Amino acid sequence: MNVQSDWWDHFFEGVSVDLWLRALAPEESKREADVLESGLAVPPGAQLLDVPSGGGRLSLTLRGAIA
Repeated sequence: MNVQSDWWDHFFEGVSVDLWLRALAPEESKREADVLESGLAVPPGAQLLDVPSGGGRLSLTLRGAIA
């Protein structure tokens, strides 16, 4: 099996990710991020590890909420 060593660099790009990022309204992302923030009890200024599984819809929303 041939796998490029930097496969992860462009894995979450393209039409499917773009469509998913636009599939939900920003208000829905905000609601979901609020649930994560309160459930994790994230303090202001905390650093979180984003384990990629898409285009960063919730990570970007959380970043704005706790930055």
